[in-house]
Amino acid sequence: MCVKGTSWNTGSDPLCFGSECFSPWGYLVNPYVKSGDMLQDPAGPATQTIFNSRVITLTNFPGYGFNYVWLSPFEGDGAGGTHQRAISMTSPALPAETVMIANRGSKGDGDGSWWAFGFTGKIDSPILSTTVEVPDCYSIPQYCADNWGKDGWGAGVLPGNTLAGAGTGGVAHRVADASAVVWLDGHATKSKIGKLAAGTNYSPTLDHGSLVVTDPTKYLWDTN
Repeated sequence: MCVKGTSWNTGSDPLCFGSECFSPWGYLVNPYVKSGDMLQDPAGPATQTIFNSRVITLTNFPGYGFNYVWLSPFEGDGAGGTHQRAISMTSPALPAETVMIANRGSKGDGDGSWWAFGFTGKIDSPILSTTVEVPDCYSIPQYCADNWGKDGWGAGVLPGNTLAGAGTGGVAHRVADASAVVWLDGHATKSKIGKLAAGTNYSPTLDHGSLVVTDPTKYLWDTN
């Protein structure tokens, strides 16, 4: 199975920007989940229903974010455009040690806006209000929003709201400094932020511009 962070102009998308319509990852998998409220983080602020639909609200502003950077990388296509390349869920070498989904700051933690690299199907951007960023954004070839670290940010999370994911790429860690994580093999854990940053030099006081991968064998976000 392959899932894009966001699919554009499928013909059955729930929302549009003008003529450009989109389906975030949560909406794409909702037929298998059958509940929008599964994407409400019980430890986060309640998300009020908009669009007259609980499913559309929470699949666009979920309390959980997808690791699009490695599982649906957003890349240049060599012709002046960009696209997402969905990765087969069976291709990573260590699926039990690869983050697929983690808690993220919810609509109540920020301004409630959509964030993206662009809002057209030609650009084919993930909607960043539905994703989380990886710790090593600045040292990889694919597009991403920001590194983890001091003065970093999480898309849609207000600056300074660290428990909701500001400084950790939107990865929320509200309870005992831990995030609910679904790994690529399907099992779920509560994982400390320090564990999720394994293989890097991350610390809450490290400037986000200085974070690097120090041990790729311990890194939990890529597909190698």
